[in-house]
Amino acid sequence: MKKTLLVSAMIMGMGAAQAASPIWNSAAVSYQNGEFAGTNVDADGFMLDGSFGFAENFFARGGYASYSGDINAGLVVASFDYDNLFADVGYRYALNQSTDVYGLISYRNVSGDLSAADYVGDALYFSDSNSAFGVGGGIRSMITDQVELGAEAVYYNFDDADTQFDVHARYFFTDAFSGDLGYRDDIGVKGVYAGVRWHF
Repeated sequence: MKKTLLVSAMIMGMGAAQAASPIWNSAAVSYQNGEFAGTNVDADGFMLDGSFGFAENFFARGGYASYSGDINAGLVVASFDYDNLFADVGYRYALNQSTDVYGLISYRNVSGDLSAADYVGDALYFSDSNSAFGVGGGIRSMITDQVELGAEAVYYNFDDADTQFDVHARYFFTDAFSGDLGYRDDIGVKGVYAGVRWHF
């Protein structure tokens, strides 16, 4: 009986030891399709981001996103470009071997350019930029050895206040490469995205 219990405990221990954990060292490129927040104007673009862990439980992240869209308002045709740059530093805590929760401090700069022309060729150009700090947190969990689920929210102190929100599913093709699918409300642009990620 004691031997049976010992073997069972060893098997359970081996399973726990082999459980996958979230990986914090990565770099990715993704494509997003959606719309500019507060409008019905379609927007699409790409995002580059990366992260790395340090000092055991800390991590740093950074990224750049660029979106564009066209507005056809009858006699006026406009083109809108929107850029989003961010840098984060945070602390993660392992709830168990497969699930991490974390908090972070973030800096974000957003900028937009609007160019328009009417039917007689008169042109209009407008540009604006704004920066803010934010605080937030999230959770990442390996529900299997190949599938990760995650969610994050960050509140920024822009003039009208904004909350960035992201949910994702990540499938690991190998230990080093995965595919991402998710929904992101990215301070000005919201929609679904898909991408590939390298883990190191």
